[in-house]
Amino acid sequence: IPELKELINVAYTSEMHARASMFEHMLNALHVMSFLEKASNLINETGVTDYNKFHGLFEEFKKFIPALKDLNESDFVELIGFYKRAIALKLTTQGREDDTKIMLYLAILIHDIGKSICVEQHYSFASLMAKNVFERLGFNAEDTKLAAFLVGNHSVYHRLLVGSDSYDGFFAEIEKIKGNNSIATILTGLVMIGVADIGGIIGGEYLTVQELKTMMIVVGNANR
Repeated sequence: IPELKELINVAYTSEMHARASMFEHMLNALHVMSFLEKASNLINETGVTDYNKFHGLFEEFKKFIPALKDLNESDFVELIGFYKRAIALKLTTQGREDDTKIMLYLAILIHDIGKSICVEQHYSFASLMAKNVFERLGFNAEDTKLAAFLVGNHSVYHRLLVGSDSYDGFFAEIEKIKGNNSIATILTGLVMIGVADIGGIIGGEYLTVQELKTMMIVVGNANR
């Protein structure tokens, strides 16, 4: 992904990102997902299969994101439920139908890519650049649109919360790209990218319990 190379030496301009390059932040965002991936393998239909391992991951997750020090296990389980639904997004590219996790992780990896051009308009730039990336990697038009939508809307919960985006406009965009997916499943994908983005800020100071719950509630409400 040649677009990533330039980000190694590009610093964030905002105060919250001042200690990291864009590339470091994106890798940190993937690290956040690694905790949820490991924990998801310890939960099945009947509950937690290995509580000691699960509790250990829960504590590591909170240590990695110190602002979540007051997170309780039930909220962690709910977050893992969002993760499991997100990696169940349906793809239609022949031979890549089971590559949802790859698609989601790639979307997280490149979510801020447009900031190297323009911070204020990085959502639209990131969406266009993501489209090029996923096309090159062999995803078909439908899956590429879905991936670009996730990248371009990685902080939609905040824009909905403050009123800079409307629910009507947001739903109109989802209808254009949802394909065989439900709106609810696409929303879980957006929650995951939001969690990875904010949780991946170096230092772990910004993804608080309240922020996490607000994200799940606001994006969840968009489906009601």
